[in-house]
Amino acid sequence: MDQSKDENNDDTAYEIDSNCNQDRIEDGREALESTSKHDKRLLIKLATLALASFFPQAFYTFFDVFAVPSQLSLGIPIGLTLIPVILATLIGFFLIPIVGNLSDRCTSRIGRRRPFIIIFLISVLTSAGMISFSRIIGLELWPHHLLIGRIILIVGLIIELSCCSILLAPARALVMDAAPIDMQVTANSLITCSAGIGAATTTAISGINWKETPLVKIFGGQIEVAFILIASIGIVVILIATTSYAEVPYTIIGSTDVLIHKSSSRKSSDDLNMFAKDCKTYSSIQSTVIQKDQMEITDTLTDDKLQAITAKEISNWNHLYQTYYFTKTMPKELLILWIASFFSWLSYNSFAYFLTDFVGQSIYHGNPLAAENSTALHRYDRGVSVGSWGFLGCTIVSVVYSLTLGRITKYIGNLKFYFLCLNKL
Repeated sequence: MDQSKDENNDDTAYEIDSNCNQDRIEDGREALESTSKHDKRLLIKLATLALASFFPQAFYTFFDVFAVPSQLSLGIPIGLTLIPVILATLIGFFLIPIVGNLSDRCTSRIGRRRPFIIIFLISVLTSAGMISFSRIIGLELWPHHLLIGRIILIVGLIIELSCCSILLAPARALVMDAAPIDMQVTANSLITCSAGIGAATTTAISGINWKETPLVKIFGGQIEVAFILIASIGIVVILIATTSYAEVPYTIIGSTDVLIHKSSSRKSSDDLNMFAKDCKTYSSIQSTVIQKDQMEITDTLTDDKLQAITAKEISNWNHLYQTYYFTKTMPKELLILWIASFFSWLSYNSFAYFLTDFVGQSIYHGNPLAAENSTALHRYDRGVSVGSWGFLGCTIVSVVYSLTLGRITKYIGNLKFYFLCLNKL
């Protein structure tokens, strides 16, 4: 009788222990699947880091608004105004992957991304100042001649556009480094939102007629005042983004603790390690999942006929050959997306680059070469300001859809939403 009671007690204890282990396994699975989407502190951190994209996008829009009007006002023919864009695009094509690679391997004490953000921040400010004050500097160096002013302007345009494009890479990576796997989409939305706010700030400032304010007497003109205000706001914002949180050093990126942390922001690495020690079946479950994922990745690579290469091999390759290699071997779906993005950006940039000049000349019938304080010049400047407000509408739309993109695609699907946007264009 006693023996049967002992056996029953053992069975009950075994069942309780099994249930406990099962509960721990379920908790571990939930931890690995991550509930970090509900971590408000992490969301605030990502939103703060995303402010780093405010500055480059603000000055990228500054380029769109003032590039053509500035060149025309110095007598540069309309057919030559695309030269800075072409040269800056070529420079960015070569330097962006190189800077990105150097940033990934940077071992600076202040972080991997911050050194490059600082360098290109200074470059953008310097080049934007050259654009804004090119006429004043040129006339001071060579009175009654615009040649030096034209040279300063063109050089400034090339440097600013290329540096803004390059600066976006470490600014985006600063956010993505801190984002867990399950919050990558949210991080991208925050980056787009921050960039949109930067563009909206520039368009709003550029759309105000500063010639009727005392600031013009201090700084010299519409573009000079706009530059000073945008630069002041941009510096404050990027300082907040780069100094609020410590960046994860390069040497810790590959550690197990960080990888575990990226799987869940609710569970610390110590808690998950204790869970792994307490639950004997955890390792087998995790290894099974990893093996399954590796088999799926291997099958995908085999189907697409891609070659496996190591990070060391990639870092030592010529960067142009890297681009060619990955373009040649990318899946068809990614190639189609790449081509669509190319033509989408080509059409948008063509629209954005000439918008303010089109409004100033064709709608307001102004003349950028008219005499100072003339009616024709006043109409042109007014048209440029109105064109800036047109940019503001575009940026507001981009901010709204960046915040609602996940919900929209959830209901109508990615493909339908993409073709809907194409039809709107």
